[in-house]
Amino acid sequence: MALFISHATIDGGSYAKALAEALKSHGRECWYAPRDVRPGKHYPDEIIEALQKAEGVILLLTPLANRSTPVLQEIEAAVAWRKVIAPVVLNGTEPVGGLRLFVGVPHRIPWTGSEAVARALLTTFDERPQEVRSEAPATKSDKFRRVREVTNLRRQRASSE
Repeated sequence: MALFISHATIDGGSYAKALAEALKSHGRECWYAPRDVRPGKHYPDEIIEALQKAEGVILLLTPLANRSTPVLQEIEAAVAWRKVIAPVVLNGTEPVGGLRLFVGVPHRIPWTGSEAVARALLTTFDERPQEVRSEAPATKSDKFRRVREVTNLRRQRASSE
């Protein structure tokens, strides 16, 4: 099963390629657009199919990814399918807007080179419990419960500071 790399092509495409190559050298396949979109196929359908089949999602967090509607849609779909999302931060980029809702809390991996990031991601995805790998989409109540959990965690952190 491949890992899905979500990124903005303009400022994250070269990183996606380097990371995919580094992960492949460790025996892990990756899927990312536009490289893996099959000719003649409907682009959004290809992305949804790849997300559904993905073991997990790697988000390359760049300034343009923060403002990218397609990246936000990919992350929303990943959350709906209960995929583990591993944010990789490039140039200290902090998530904003909708991305902050989805990846504002999890541990983030700073970009320190494709090989170092690949090793960190291998640890993340090789230790995932089997029950988290569910392909079933989340219900609306699951999504709202997740938002409440994130909100409560943020409140707890704020009150403890």
